[in-house]
Amino acid sequence: MNFKRGMFRVWVVVSLLWAIAVAVFFFNPVKAAFEVQDLSGFGILQVPVPCDKARGQEGKDYENGPWNHYRTKPACWYDVRKFRVLYPEYKDLSENELSDKLYPAAGVELKPPPNPWLLLGKALLIAIVGSVLLLVTGLVMGWIYLGFRPSSSRWR
Repeated sequence: MNFKRGMFRVWVVVSLLWAIAVAVFFFNPVKAAFEVQDLSGFGILQVPVPCDKARGQEGKDYENGPWNHYRTKPACWYDVRKFRVLYPEYKDLSENELSDKLYPAAGVELKPPPNPWLLLGKALLIAIVGSVLLLVTGLVMGWIYLGFRPSSSRWR
């Protein structure tokens, strides 16, 4: 029996099982992150403004926030196109800069969009590092085992 070949086959099987386990564990979070990223590109950006600073007519230019009666600082929501007409002082800001400025001013938490590629990279890293660590551990154990094996040459 070839010890090295047998241990290599054990490593291949265990590595495949490890990769399957990592894939099963990370599948739903990665899938959800990709779905959220896909949905973030649809629709028209809406930006919040504290209702005491709102301009225009409610229902026509902006909507009253759905959770305002639960909040200490009510927020009114504008489509970004209508907002830019009513608030020309923000014309030089990009949509990202505009939302980064207005969300905190209205007291609304702005969560960054998920990065599904980062999560997928972490999953691949865990799968690869686990397999490599197992291989290195097997090589070290084999090296230790071979160190205790009697040598083929005799003392002279």
